[in-house]
Amino acid sequence: MKFKKCGFLLFFAMMFCFAIPNFASAAVVDLLEGKTGTLGSKEFKNMTDGDKNTYEKVYTKEPIMFDLGDVYTVDKFTINETKGTGSENPASLYVKYYDSNKKVLASYTKFTFTEKINDVRYVSIQYQYLNPIWIYEFKVYGTTDKVTDVENLKAETGLNQVTLSWNNPDTPKFTGVNIYRDKYSLVKLDKSKNSYVVKGLESAKEYEFTVKSIDENGFETSGATKKVTTKMPVLPPPDKVFVTPQNGKLVIAWNGVSSPYFKGYNVYVDGKKINDKPLNSSKLIVNNLENDKSYKVQISTVNKNDVEGEKSKEVSEKPSSSALEVEYDVKMPFSPLDLLTSSVSLLAILGGFVLLSIAIIWFKPLKELIVKAVRKGKDKK
Repeated sequence: MKFKKCGFLLFFAMMFCFAIPNFASAAVVDLLEGKTGTLGSKEFKNMTDGDKNTYEKVYTKEPIMFDLGDVYTVDKFTINETKGTGSENPASLYVKYYDSNKKVLASYTKFTFTEKINDVRYVSIQYQYLNPIWIYEFKVYGTTDKVTDVENLKAETGLNQVTLSWNNPDTPKFTGVNIYRDKYSLVKLDKSKNSYVVKGLESAKEYEFTVKSIDENGFETSGATKKVTTKMPVLPPPDKVFVTPQNGKLVIAWNGVSSPYFKGYNVYVDGKKINDKPLNSSKLIVNNLENDKSYKVQISTVNKNDVEGEKSKEVSEKPSSSALEVEYDVKMPFSPLDLLTSSVSLLAILGGFVLLSIAIIWFKPLKELIVKAVRKGKDKK
């Protein structure tokens, strides 16, 4: 009896030991994350990009098809898992599973459903009711022992760097990741790492980063990809601000800020912004002010992303009824460069006449010769 009992316990222990590796080697993952759906020539990426804030407007009677890239056992699917579907009507909604020959294995008219289906290679979704449905998340969960793409890839942008972070696949065959920037290899990381800072980038430039999982044989997955644009520099304020008092007004001028990221200026009087939108000029007349009252003026610069920089140092001035009145509103019809160019051209035209006049005055033989020629001309007439 004891022998039978020991034999049973030994058999149970062996079964348990063999079962553990099989259990540990499989993981439930979102098989659709990073995959692209297609409908003819149109692509759908936003509902499977792992970002719950991006979406696709789905309104089609034809299926949007996703290729899982391999055959999997599917456990369930969800639509708008985080945000919920609220009062959306699943009428005319179809989610379908297909085998490698695109034969339909299962079809559902629900926003979420749990059912284990084997040998799934393709998944499709379609919807055509009254209005388009906004799909932020379309997830298909499946069990696999293969190394899959990293999930939840995020990119936090800085001025000259991007910080990437992600969730690594939960499988023993996963050994690390390769990171690419615009198709060029950047770095290889082991499986203990799930973030990386890419430095030395240009400001306000778009980059594409791809993180590819690596298995124990060194093979890569297709990878999860993010496109991001680095931040634009915050521009400094003008280095000099000039305030000229007038009767009941102030004339404000400042040195311009030169930058390819420049959009305009904001003007502040006593801490209050007085312009509705950024100014392109470097001068402003503020009217309807009280004479003999001090006003503090500051200028800031705005970049093309509408990010405002620091304000300039305060410059204080008082309008005065006795101030010399100058007509600042009259705009010159030409710039200083135009004036210089015109002056040089005029000098080139008149220069010859001036030199000839000087020669006539100071060179007497030439003067006498010209006088004789003029007299002969008159005599002939």
